[in-house]
Amino acid sequence: TELARLNRVVTEFLAFARVPRPNRRVCLVEEVLESIRLLCAREAERREVRIEVDCPEEIPRAYLDAPQLQQALLNIVLNGIQAMSSGGVLQMKAHHIAGTVMIRVRDSGPGIAPALRKRVFDPFYTTKGRGTGLGLAIATRLVQAQGGSISIQTAGGRGSVFQIELPLEVVGDE
Repeated sequence: TELARLNRVVTEFLAFARVPRPNRRVCLVEEVLESIRLLCAREAERREVRIEVDCPEEIPRAYLDAPQLQQALLNIVLNGIQAMSSGGVLQMKAHHIAGTVMIRVRDSGPGIAPALRKRVFDPFYTTKGRGTGLGLAIATRLVQAQGGSISIQTAGGRGSVFQIELPLEVVGDE
């Protein structure tokens, strides 16, 4: 309904307008990725998208704001699922490199045209008929609030890859 859409727009705008302060706690990146797979399972199934999670290496426990990371990934993953109108595969892969955790979200959708690529992180920019254009802008702010960065690689017809890089403050064995 129109009221539900308006409520969603206002809620997303308020989330974007707030300056997020990370509340870092001990977390496991693998658990964050698995929670996103579970949260998106119904939408993925409805759109005939298979979600794969790959954490081939042992990523150490770290101090991160897991809810902020989850929200950023949720926005990216839902965009990827929605981009694959005729089904496909969405992969979330994490690995650990010298004090950094890298999370890549790859979809098998149509990709993003070069002319649009620079604008995908801009607030209120959307190519969807029903979107608010705040999902990726919010994801960017949440990642940056934790000292990280987010980038995109895409090629027409070959999907998109969003990459999140976060500093990894490793938790020692307790």
